[in-house]
Amino acid sequence: MQQNQFPDPMQLAPITDLEIDWAESRMKAVGLLPQNESFDTGRREVIKCLESKDVVACPGSGKTTSLVAKLLILAQRLPFAGNRGVCVLSHTNVAVDEIKERLFDETSALFRYPNFVGTVQNFVDAFLAAPALSAKLGVRPKYFDDDLASERIKKEFRKWAWSGNVNANSTEEQVESSKARGKIWQLAKDREDLHSDQNKRSEIYITELTFSPDLVQLVNTKTGAPIKVNAGTATGRTFKRSKGSAYTDGILSYNDAYIIALSHLKRFPEIKQAFQARFKFVFIDEAQDLDPWQLKLLNELFEDTTCSGTITQFIGDPDQAIFSSYEGENCLWQPRPGYLSIDDSKRFCNAIAAQVSKFRLDRGAVVGNSDLNREEPKTYVLLYTDETIERVKDKFGELIVQHGLHVGNEAAGKPFKAVGWIKRSKAGNISIGSYFGAGYSPETSVKRPRFERPKNLQAQLTDYLALPPEKQTSGAWWKLLLGVIREAFYLSAKWTAEGKYFSQPSLLSWLKEEQHLEPLRLKAITWHGQLAASPDVLDSVLEEVKAFIVKELLQKDASQPPPELSSLFAAGSVQTTTSGAVSAGSMYLYSDGSNNQIAIEFDSVHGVKGETHSATCYLETTHRGGSDFKRLKSVLTGKAIKQKPLCLQNAKLAYVGISRPKHLLCVALHAGHAPTREELELAGWVVV
Repeated sequence: MQQNQFPDPMQLAPITDLEIDWAESRMKAVGLLPQNESFDTGRREVIKCLESKDVVACPGSGKTTSLVAKLLILAQRLPFAGNRGVCVLSHTNVAVDEIKERLFDETSALFRYPNFVGTVQNFVDAFLAAPALSAKLGVRPKYFDDDLASERIKKEFRKWAWSGNVNANSTEEQVESSKARGKIWQLAKDREDLHSDQNKRSEIYITELTFSPDLVQLVNTKTGAPIKVNAGTATGRTFKRSKGSAYTDGILSYNDAYIIALSHLKRFPEIKQAFQARFKFVFIDEAQDLDPWQLKLLNELFEDTTCSGTITQFIGDPDQAIFSSYEGENCLWQPRPGYLSIDDSKRFCNAIAAQVSKFRLDRGAVVGNSDLNREEPKTYVLLYTDETIERVKDKFGELIVQHGLHVGNEAAGKPFKAVGWIKRSKAGNISIGSYFGAGYSPETSVKRPRFERPKNLQAQLTDYLALPPEKQTSGAWWKLLLGVIREAFYLSAKWTAEGKYFSQPSLLSWLKEEQHLEPLRLKAITWHGQLAASPDVLDSVLEEVKAFIVKELLQKDASQPPPELSSLFAAGSVQTTTSGAVSAGSMYLYSDGSNNQIAIEFDSVHGVKGETHSATCYLETTHRGGSDFKRLKSVLTGKAIKQKPLCLQNAKLAYVGISRPKHLLCVALHAGHAPTREELELAGWVVV
């Protein structure tokens, strides 16, 4: 489509089918839309919508793809009247990076003023938290990082006086800090979930505290729930001094950024009008994952747009709110009345859709993709006992081979995964590790859209090579290397000159100052080219990367890597199983005795959210005295979800987990509390 075929950019004219056809063709040309797919009537309604309406979309519906099409069209109309732009917020930059890489020529205007495309966190940090800190304390933030902020407040807490050390010669601050320590001790006393040691428990507890935006009391940093401590008490004043010390040094947690931003908005309400004047459209993707502070801030900025005419659209699925909601809570974001719906999934067939629908709370059935329907069964219940739990993974592997999913196009780019809620648990309980067996080594973090500890180097390189060729970019490779170096520095206790943890910008500055930047860039280009030419060089590249980090950057003997880096450089423990398969870390290699070897990855539900698998096995796990599917066993047979906190939480997790596969869904269920075979088969399950 030529530029002059678009409506006058000064007019908010309706989006036409001609524009959507053009966007569709461009997206197909660069691989953002499959050649055999087109935007149907429902998705075209979403793309055409130019008013403040929310969009609720089921798993695999292609809601982000529809948003990309709308952005592609709107980019041709920029700027809008009054030089207003578009604001696109999400929790990751995955979709944004794909637009930049594949459609930059058509969308370059989106990445210039007055537009903003990025994460909610980046938006708040840059436009609100940083100016707020500068206005309040005259300093610029150095780090927005939960780990650093937690360590800093723990360090400050350790300075608080003990009551036994307070005497007539103690200062007022020392007296107050001793009272504050006693209060924190008391508040943390019953939180055995934090730590078995009371001192450690108190240290962890204080990391959960922050001030309310009006600065009058302490609140829980995650939920905003008030703590019975006012700012004017000895505890409040002591905490304020400690927090203020971290702020003065420019160290803020992610939620600190929202709180100081809300405080800034309260002090300067005209900021709200400035943002609305700048943006004609505001799109918030994955709205169900907004945490309390994020949602509060976005509502503060954009809830009332009557005067400005700013159009806001929240896009998501409340039933997939496994990050933002807590036990028994509804999704924090609730779609506004009159929202648009996409209830048909492009991801899976009708058989899987029927099972997924049972775990949807209140929004009707999910419709499957009829193009994927086949005669053979696609949904299985794998019954096990305490003695046979480790055989579940082999049965899953057998079914993958039975359905031919391990060969050809069926296996291309789509992994096989076994997922569950609890990775590790106490003896006697069922966890993901119970199914994996000896050698299971899960990641300790989940895939939140914030900084997280990386996997070991070998796992990261393996994951990189598993990406589709078009995603194995030099940029992705460079980002991987910098992340590994930052982790190596962290594990080696190598800090900045200010004694801080290396952020990516500070790492780049250090590399440049120490004259390592250009050598690293040249090696990165070489390694990237070698891996692109042949994945067989993985081991040699792995050794070269390790040697460069240890010898050149850490100035240590590369022939004997430091023990503190063992977790980063470990290859993982490998054990041969009775089936002839090989397991390492969280990856299980199933072998059927012939030449078929299938990699089955074990992960948490939180870790796979947003992914598409070729086949998924959902593993029941136990928490709070019972297993998730013991609570939900009636739902498996089509009965309503019980309106109890843990049942609702388990249903959301199951809904996310079982909606990942494209071709094959399995659910592992203990025979001791499973419905009868007849009940399960009547509900569409094949029982094995």
